[in-house]
Amino acid sequence: MGLDHDDRSEVIGDSAVQPKPSRARIEWPRGRELALFVALLLLTAVLFAHNVRSGYFLGDDCFISFRYARHLAAGQGLVWNPGERVEGYTNFLWVILMAGALRLGWKPEVVSNLLGIASGAALLAALVIYTGRRIGWRSPFIWLAPLALAAGRSFTAWCTGGLETMLFTLLVFAASAVFVRERETGSSLPILSSILFALATLTRPEGALFAGIAGLFFLGDLLAGRRSVRSALIWAFPYVDVVAAHLVWRYTYYGAWLPNTFYAKVAGAWWEQGLRYLRLFAEDYRIVWFLPLAFLPLLRKERFAPALHLSMLGAYLAYLAFIGGDRFEYRFLVVVMPFFYLLVGDGLRWIPGPRLVRGALVGAGCAASHACQSVARMKVRIGSSLFFEVMIGSLLQDSSSGQSEATFAFVGRSRRASLGWSGPETRPRYLLADLTSH
Repeated sequence: MGLDHDDRSEVIGDSAVQPKPSRARIEWPRGRELALFVALLLLTAVLFAHNVRSGYFLGDDCFISFRYARHLAAGQGLVWNPGERVEGYTNFLWVILMAGALRLGWKPEVVSNLLGIASGAALLAALVIYTGRRIGWRSPFIWLAPLALAAGRSFTAWCTGGLETMLFTLLVFAASAVFVRERETGSSLPILSSILFALATLTRPEGALFAGIAGLFFLGDLLAGRRSVRSALIWAFPYVDVVAAHLVWRYTYYGAWLPNTFYAKVAGAWWEQGLRYLRLFAEDYRIVWFLPLAFLPLLRKERFAPALHLSMLGAYLAYLAFIGGDRFEYRFLVVVMPFFYLLVGDGLRWIPGPRLVRGALVGAGCAASHACQSVARMKVRIGSSLFFEVMIGSLLQDSSSGQSEATFAFVGRSRRASLGWSGPETRPRYLLADLTSH
């Protein structure tokens, strides 16, 4: 049925009883396979560089983080206005990094995008390494997810923007990949994935959702006798320690357990808007074409990794539907794109047939994805984006309190000066609730 070596692994106790990595699994491609490997590597790099350059931008919201970082670097604390402790950001680790850059005399407008682009490139490399270790370096399927992402509008554009999107995506994927690796190798000290999940949670609160899904899978192994209580405690301690410390600090510093933006933006379930957000994404990216392939890996004997990825994907999409999506073009969906394309690649690999035929399917899948996104990109270039027309229009129509109208009026007029970045004399008194910062 087109199964590969990793489909035969089992995990018993705290040790992974698996076939030893064979020479074929770690052997570098040769001859024509090496030429194809190099060609796909260059194609991925060229597509990524071209699309990042084409979509390069610096958004308004990043200056909220920069303002907090500037005050921190100046010794005034993590505040929007000196003397007023209100947490108007949800990207703690990103703000700290930008404050560090300011202390070194670097411009956060430059550092933020450089770090985002570096994170995007590192994620593509991590995808290749992760897949190569699992199915072998000679398989063309290791390039499906990196190629699809490098060709994608949303992924490459959000490598810039000045926000934490790509660093968060990298940390979430790295944490899940290490989590799977620790399980497969039967690591007696499974702490690296826990630390990465903690860093992801400090970067964005949604990191807790991904850590929670991983925790449920760990609990499943524990109940099935595949992992010990000791290993579970070792895994949980770093995450709980770091995240709890940050929560306690937040409460003592700001007087609240959650960021102010949560209280301002999340008033309850907004399923109608959230489902509209997901529908627009599915239409733009033609997700229905590839969705059946994402479920095929669950038919394999060893389906822990696909089940983990699919669970993270499903839980996160449900979360987005609950909160009403996002007002930016698919920014919140970037974090699960690597999981989706990995699942599609696994589904194609599961289909029986010669390697050449399945390799052709990889190329066809990437070409179809790129074509769909090119059509969507044309929509954006012709006047205003269809996404923003529908999302903003629906927000204005659905709002009964008038908050959305004020929000988008602010977005329409906000620039550096209105965010107080142009100089120390500018101190706008906008309510953070009206900023609706990320």
